[in-house]
Amino acid sequence: MLISEVIANLNTYAPEFIADSWDNVGLQVGDENAEASKILLTLDVDIDVLKEALEIGANLVVTHHPLIFKPISSITDEALVFAIKNNIAIFTMHTNLDWATDGINDSFARLLGLESIEPIRRNDDNGACMGRFGSLKNSMSAHEFIKFIKQKLGCEVLKHSRLTQDVGVKIKRVGVCGGAGDEFLAECIEQKCDAFVTSDVHYHLAKEAYSKGILLIDAGHFETESLVLKPLSNWLATWFNGVEVAAKCKNYWEYKL
Repeated sequence: MLISEVIANLNTYAPEFIADSWDNVGLQVGDENAEASKILLTLDVDIDVLKEALEIGANLVVTHHPLIFKPISSITDEALVFAIKNNIAIFTMHTNLDWATDGINDSFARLLGLESIEPIRRNDDNGACMGRFGSLKNSMSAHEFIKFIKQKLGCEVLKHSRLTQDVGVKIKRVGVCGGAGDEFLAECIEQKCDAFVTSDVHYHLAKEAYSKGILLIDAGHFETESLVLKPLSNWLATWFNGVEVAAKCKNYWEYKL
């Protein structure tokens, strides 16, 4: 199967046209007319990921975060040079995977077992949806919910807005947004969510959440996005018969307790 055929089908999963206008998605390195030997999925591309791809015989790396984000005037980056020298194609699915049906946010909501899932925000131009909210099957206390999130996302640590007697008494209606999603807090408050789980939260929003009576959890950028790799890998393995799919990623943050 040609890399171009893999890309065409990936664009049925998360079409490039639904990506944000500032984003850089699609094929960034490589020959789309080459045969796809094996696919390696990752959250970020670096030299270690590319060495792993070479070792396992994968000539197509599908990444969430772009290796090339801003315009470049020269090709000196170690990872770029390595990919070009070793004929490894790099294909990026960034904000289009955030907006996509069955993308990061649907995967997030399903991982938590949310029911009656709805989008937090809909793009009026293309109908794509960002963020999700829904209801837990059974309500939990704030402390139970925090433990639940740590277990489901595999978080070593997380931070959350301050609790009071009135905040987080019962968590039932939950909003989620993988990656940096604190801009959706207002919509979650409007939708009467009891909790909102995302990452990269600015300090002043914890104060707003505290004052509005919603539990705001920053569970980490890596933890709230890497969860998409398993369902995407399963989809690829089913769709591309005979093309082996592997996944590899690492968190660039380390935590000290």
